[in-house]
Amino acid sequence: MLKSDRWIRKTAREHDMINPFSEKQVREGVISYGLSSYGYDLRVADEFKIFTNVNSTIVDPKNFDEKSFVTVRTDICIVPPNSFALARSVEYFKIPRDILTICVGKSTYARCGIIVNVTPFEPEWEGFVTLEISNTTPLPARIYANEGLKACARSCSSSPTKFAKRATPTAKGSTSRSRGSYCRSYDRGWRLMKSMRSGSKLPSLSVMPEQLVAAALVSGEEAARRLRGGDRLASPYNLPDSRN
Repeated sequence: MLKSDRWIRKTAREHDMINPFSEKQVREGVISYGLSSYGYDLRVADEFKIFTNVNSTIVDPKNFDEKSFVTVRTDICIVPPNSFALARSVEYFKIPRDILTICVGKSTYARCGIIVNVTPFEPEWEGFVTLEISNTTPLPARIYANEGLKACARSCSSSPTKFAKRATPTAKGSTSRSRGSYCRSYDRGWRLMKSMRSGSKLPSLSVMPEQLVAAALVSGEEAARRLRGGDRLASPYNLPDSRN
């Protein structure tokens, strides 16, 4: 299930998921960036590594030679014909445990033959995003720093992964605690629903089956509200744990 602009805005504000965060699309005079209906358009920073064959090196994924590129800092990066550049995002991302983020290129660059590749942001990963920029044309291409480059869409899983990209000790007020709380009630609602399907006996609980199904389709505070069913449950974190 894709996450909407409301969820992205709320999570960015309360848990610093995207920093710096633009609450609306910025378009005037720039390649657009910021919050969209079901995603966020990130910006490219002004640091670039441009591949060159001056030193006649071989690009080897297992033994990468830094002589393969030159490093530049500029507001406008010129990528040579049929060449490639590396960059990073302006924004720093902190991905929740039940979220996988996929990025696609912006049409503004795609129409010019500029292909931008970004690997998925895995659950609980955080950091600046490495951007791979490929100029597929026979002409030099301009990349504008501090402007939009990629559109990111966030998808929520049916239950949190066991394999987190980065797990840190939980501490009061820590980022890792906030990330884990996004999906706790959602995860327990999902486990309750699976137990009901399997015929397992559950403790008395004033929650209807359809509410449990709904809990499997939503996350965070919305799941907690639906499970309460009019505040009949004191807290979403007091739900029985049905995991065997």
